[in-house]
Amino acid sequence: MVYIIKVYRKKVKTNCGVRAFGNGDHNSGKQGRTASERMKGYFRAMEDYGIPVRPEYIVQGNYTYQGGYRGIHELWKLTEKPTAVFVTNYDMSMGAMEAIYDLGIRIPKQLSVVAFDDFELSVMVNPKLTSVRQPLVELADAACELLLRRMNGDESDYPKRIRMKPFCVYRDSVQNLNK
Repeated sequence: MVYIIKVYRKKVKTNCGVRAFGNGDHNSGKQGRTASERMKGYFRAMEDYGIPVRPEYIVQGNYTYQGGYRGIHELWKLTEKPTAVFVTNYDMSMGAMEAIYDLGIRIPKQLSVVAFDDFELSVMVNPKLTSVRQPLVELADAACELLLRRMNGDESDYPKRIRMKPFCVYRDSVQNLNK
């Protein structure tokens, strides 16, 4: 989200704002927690940069392909269309990309796109998709280390939540308006 905000800085300064697409299901369980954390990050980024959140730009997608597809269609029906979307998981990203194609939306000229979860197809679509990547190898290493400690009876830090900072993989799907 911060990347979108930074490349849209000129637009923000003219009070047009950044249009973003937060998506997720806030139900209970792991997906609900993940969606809630990603939405909090979205709200925090918007607040940190002094950009008002537009509720009509937040579409719930329930972590599904159909949710991403429907979300783009909902956003594209708005009178004031978004200029950027942030889709918060792989399945919704695929649905969003299909909807963008079906609607004839040009990335990034008409709509900048950033996806959470850097998946293999990110480099196979045109333009290549800018995405947020989780450090999966490091997460797996930490989980294995924790599992081994638990198997050896070490519960000194129980319960433990492992968190690692994701990072952005910059590709071609975001138009830089600061040039």
